[in-house]
Amino acid sequence: MDESQQSWKPGLSRSPTNPFSDEPSESIDFELVGCVAQYRLGFSGSPVPQLLDKWLAIGDVYITQSLKPFRYQYTDVVTTDHEMPQMFETTRRLWSRPGQLVTVAQTEFLVKENRAGDQIDAARSLCESAFGALSAVIDERFMDRRLGEFVSVKTANGVYFVDTTNAMRSFAPGIGGVSLKELTERAASYANDPVLQSALKFYARGVENRLTEIGYVLYAATADMLAGGRSKLNPSDLKRALDIAGQPDRWNISKLKKITQARGRLIHNGMLPSAEMYELWYDLEEIVRTLLRHKMRVRSDWHDRVPMYEGPALAPPTDLDEEPAPDGATP
Repeated sequence: MDESQQSWKPGLSRSPTNPFSDEPSESIDFELVGCVAQYRLGFSGSPVPQLLDKWLAIGDVYITQSLKPFRYQYTDVVTTDHEMPQMFETTRRLWSRPGQLVTVAQTEFLVKENRAGDQIDAARSLCESAFGALSAVIDERFMDRRLGEFVSVKTANGVYFVDTTNAMRSFAPGIGGVSLKELTERAASYANDPVLQSALKFYARGVENRLTEIGYVLYAATADMLAGGRSKLNPSDLKRALDIAGQPDRWNISKLKKITQARGRLIHNGMLPSAEMYELWYDLEEIVRTLLRHKMRVRSDWHDRVPMYEGPALAPPTDLDEEPAPDGATP
């Protein structure tokens, strides 16, 4: 069935782009292949004399601090609520606020394949590891809040900005019809439930770390709390909780074992192939949302499984909403 003829329900959007797919439609522009990409990750934080307007090399990553404006971007995808739904992407390029001290980690890589998602993921991991190494030697305050990331690729026809879209949600038709009455009516009781309050806090932190190993472990901890587990995320505990939440046929023990085993591998080994974690991440998020709604005693027309797009998508085909460059900004 053509996508435009599908029956849309609130919160249900098209499948997320799979960065590990070989489908041509999943690929970025071939023009970028063979070009040098620059990846930059920015945090706000406290000043470190050794970093101020200087570059510190940690392997292939260079870290600096500056008051110069830092550019980052994100993308929204909105589907119109019409008889024939249309999808619009808007990429916003933003700047750090005037006078804000920004810590930036930067690395480069050669775009070797049409799908650059795994290479961007590797660059992000390199920069985050370098930040972790520096934090261990100094302390964490020099990078207290993540601002965003920015990827640029130099080509023969100029510089392309690549949207990593790692945190991009699609707001499908129907959000205006989702009732929030139960949420507001029951909100006062949440503060008196320590388990629920803790689970909501962990869930919010997991949302901040979308599609990452950290996000997966945080979601796993949330699910364990809601399932009444003892920090072991037992598949039987999950199954029992999901049955009580009204989804006895949605999940089987075999599927739940894969989810819990991935959590164990991340905790004990620290690693899991991104392609392997990809679908399990969405499964675990859906489980957490289901259990949270049951614990909060609220219903929602918004779908339990709200997929996110996983990068990268080229910015040029999108509608661009860019703030003017501040004084002192580098191109």
